[in-house]
Amino acid sequence: ANAQTAVLIKMEPEHDFGTSHPDIPQNEIRISAKSGVGRYVRYVYNLMEKDEKKFDEVTLKAAGRAMEKVVPLVEILKRRIKGLHQLNKVTSSTETREDGFERLIITLEIKLSKNKLTDDGIGYQEPIPESEVEEYKEHIEREDRPDGPALMRGFRGGRGGRGGRGGR
Repeated sequence: ANAQTAVLIKMEPEHDFGTSHPDIPQNEIRISAKSGVGRYVRYVYNLMEKDEKKFDEVTLKAAGRAMEKVVPLVEILKRRIKGLHQLNKVTSSTETREDGFERLIITLEIKLSKNKLTDDGIGYQEPIPESEVEEYKEHIEREDRPDGPALMRGFRGGRGGRGGRGGR
């Protein structure tokens, strides 16, 4: 049964945010524990700000280990897109495996909307102040440095491995 679970996880490509399935709306994103947060930030930003449809609402869903990614993701999005209302919902369900073992699956669903959400009860958070929002930029502009590209090589100059003076 564990091998089947691993196969199910591998079937979804890393860049597919759950949107290629016909039953899932385009503005519903399934968060994976494997994909980086930056990819989701870019994807949600494009859906809400750049896409020809420009969705006013996006739903992020995560279960298991992916839940630890969705919370920081939402906090980043709220600080990059102005006026996002947030509604959190936690659900649980049981799944029975072939060997008869039941397991509990907890899912975190976070709805982000540019409009005030009608269900503003438990789990609702209003938008953060616009003064705390810094518009999303796809490319970070670097200041021109007088000493040229040598400082842009990354960690410790960027050349060579762990050693000291090279191939001795």
